[in-house]
Amino acid sequence: TLFPYTTLFRSNTPRHVGDIMVFRAGQEGSDSTYGHVAIVEKINADGSVTTSECGSVMQGKTYSKTYHNVSDFEYIHY
Repeated sequence: TLFPYTTLFRSNTPRHVGDIMVFRAGQEGSDSTYGHVAIVEKINADGSVTTSECGSVMQGKTYSKTYHNVSDFEYIHY
C-alpha cells in the first residue's frame, strides 16, 4: 500500500478544506467523457463551497469558484 496510514472515503457532503470535489462526466460543463475534480478551499457559513480548479477550458490557469449545490457532487475525504 502506497499510503498505509491514510484512510479515504467518499460521500456527497464536504467535510474538510482539502477534500476533492468530483464532477461526473458533463456535470457543470465538465468534460463529457472524464468529468473533473476540484479542491475544496473553503466551506462557507451558508453551506456553499469555494474551490480551486484548473483545466483546459482556462488554458491551464487556476481559478476559484463557489458552488451552492454541494450535495450534487461527490467528495473524497482524507
